[in-house]
Amino acid sequence: MTYGQCSALMWRQAGKEEALKDEEIIELLLRQNEEFKKLDQDHKNLKVMLAEIDKKVYLTPEEEMERKKIQKLKLVKKDKMAEFIREYRKRHTG
Repeated sequence: MTYGQCSALMWRQAGKEEALKDEEIIELLLRQNEEFKKLDQDHKNLKVMLAEIDKKVYLTPEEEMERKKIQKLKLVKKDKMAEFIREYRKRHTG
């Protein structure tokens, strides 16, 4: 294995470790933080609502507006969850 291949492998492994850490943090937050747990549940509910709307072949203008509203709310929940993860990592990694 060349130095470049070894370096690329190390970067991929580092990325996997980072992803695992995120998953571990999410699991901890789901158990320990009611606000995070609610955000996660709300995000999942919005995802289901969006999937139901997306099953339709044609959307009325009202349905299209509702779809955009749900997408924005879903993104807000996801952003807040990401902030919890960043804050957790900041507090626990020094």
